[in-house]
Amino acid sequence: MQPTAEPNSPCINVCRMHEALGVCRGCYRTLDEIGDWAILDDAEKHHVLAQVAARREALGPLPIK
Repeated sequence: MQPTAEPNSPCINVCRMHEALGVCRGCYRTLDEIGDWAILDDAEKHHVLAQVAARREALGPLPIK
């Protein structure tokens, strides 16, 4: 069964890229994922959110500098 609720953006208004990892230090999305968010359908957004959760788990907290 697929989720039916429209997913919220994971943005937390800490928009700083970790250059070596290629992800935002706040939301753990790549630049492509951030740029595409507005045009993704709900299933694609849920996929991005799953990737974000996996990155956050694998990378742990990223310093906000």
